[in-house]
Amino acid sequence: MFIPENFNERQLRFHKVTRQPLIKFGKNLIISPELILDSLFLNTHYSLLESQETKQEYISKKSTQFLDLIVATANKFGYTETEREKDLYEGKKQIGDIDIILKNDFGEYLFVEAKNHALPMDVFFKNSEETKKHLEYLQKEWEKKVLKRVDHLKTEYKTYSLPKEHTYIVVSKYPEIISHYSDILILSLHEFEVWLKDFKSDRTFNEFHKNYYESKEDWLSEKDIVDLQDANLIIGRYEKK
Repeated sequence: MFIPENFNERQLRFHKVTRQPLIKFGKNLIISPELILDSLFLNTHYSLLESQETKQEYISKKSTQFLDLIVATANKFGYTETEREKDLYEGKKQIGDIDIILKNDFGEYLFVEAKNHALPMDVFFKNSEETKKHLEYLQKEWEKKVLKRVDHLKTEYKTYSLPKEHTYIVVSKYPEIISHYSDILILSLHEFEVWLKDFKSDRTFNEFHKNYYESKEDWLSEKDIVDLQDANLIIGRYEKK
């Protein structure tokens, strides 16, 4: 049952009515089939995520599903998975792992770091200040750890019976702002497929962005421009005379 006192308009993870979809109106109940259907998915997701009994197993299964999606994408272009979640160590200290190791028939190796994280909601909804903060967080808390693994493998590849020649990339669930500011090639799952198909020689995101995004002529439709305008992401007005 929807409880108005529990509603918080600043709650961005979900609208309270999708978790409590039955709305009391006097002596009647307002029932929306659409809300009921949405609530089944949302409540199942958060019930599993919020329960201490199921949280870790649920997160693990979601992570495995994302890794499977990456492998399925790579399979289309002749890559097969040779190993998964290979732990890396400096002495006895674990410094992370390689999520997926892929190899094609030409002996080319891809080491994939999978980033199955949702964007903070303020970033998802295009808050520029929060996006800057998110970038700083990724650079300080996340990128340093990845770069450490990249550098480690440059000298210690033999320790793990891995090839010296390989490409280390990150595939993320959503496009990440840090892609534009990192020496690591960071691609969304969609971009990963595009890169494998046409731009595998690109070794930085800036190269990929220039060759893929900037090479398109008139790639924004009139509706796209209006949407950007309504979101205050472009300066000026786009209107027909």
